[in-house]
Amino acid sequence: MKPFTAKEAFTLVEVIVVIGIISILAVIAVSGFQYYVRKAYNVTVSHDLKSFATAEEAYFAVWNRYMGKAGDYVKGGNPPVGTLDITELKFHPSEGVTIEIISGDEDGRGDPFIARADHEKATKKYVYDFSTSRLTEEDK
Repeated sequence: MKPFTAKEAFTLVEVIVVIGIISILAVIAVSGFQYYVRKAYNVTVSHDLKSFATAEEAYFAVWNRYMGKAGDYVKGGNPPVGTLDITELKFHPSEGVTIEIISGDEDGRGDPFIARADHEKATKKYVYDFSTSRLTEEDK
């Protein structure tokens, strides 16, 4: 076995350059990861609102009225919380997703029945208008 000599070691400059390169790559990776995490929250909110709309339409087909009125909301969790009783809808929003009815009443008369969904970590809000069956996206 040969004895260790200074010629076989890395210089301080080489170590600092390698650490700098690794740091730059880590910053790029983390920022890219955060972009995809925010996008995943947006997709979750959109999907939950579409599922809520489907459940509400199925409820309306049976009972000839919607579940809830303007101001009612449900926030996903275990168990979900809020003023909107969703047990008959057979729908549970994802953890942290809040769905609020912003217009309309149970019988569907008067103002159109409109719901909005949001998540604190999402960058978008989504609104579903039951009179047009249209989902729109809003920036926060």
